[in-house]
Amino acid sequence: MEGEDFGYFGGHSIMKGFGILSKALLEFKRHNSVTVRVHSTKFPLEHRKYASSLSKLGFIFYNKLNNDELENVYKKVCAVIVPSIWPEPWPYVVVEALINGRLLLASKVGGIPEQVYGCKGVHLFDAGDYAKLAELMDYVNSLSRENVIDLGLHNRETFLWRFDNEISKKNFVSVIESVV
Repeated sequence: MEGEDFGYFGGHSIMKGFGILSKALLEFKRHNSVTVRVHSTKFPLEHRKYASSLSKLGFIFYNKLNNDELENVYKKVCAVIVPSIWPEPWPYVVVEALINGRLLLASKVGGIPEQVYGCKGVHLFDAGDYAKLAELMDYVNSLSRENVIDLGLHNRETFLWRFDNEISKKNFVSVIESVV
């Protein structure tokens, strides 16, 4: 991790929380003199006419990225934001953030709370609560680089441990044995 920016990988979708993130950035700017940068992917070229006004909030836009480009963006990002209002059962962006050892600020919707259980570098907020998201962004900005790295590594280790194949098999067998 080389940067201290945020990442948002949901495009301009209302359901993925683009509007909530935009409001959170406005709220953040009202209370802070610090500028934050949010790397935002899947932002189609036809919506770039809004890019200059949105970049004043801190957005840096990309179209769809290949794996190398995504890896370069992840190097700049210390925390991933998932402000979704859609109750997805297993959002892949959450898995990606945790495996990459990043902090996560995410809505308490769908399967996200179960996905991140036990991860110390994850902060959940009620879907649509842009003020809480702004507060969490401020909190992440206040952390030392060392704390960000430690919490991100804890996220990675916890997630990989929880979903290790051998552990999953043992848990599955114990469930079957308790039923039989």
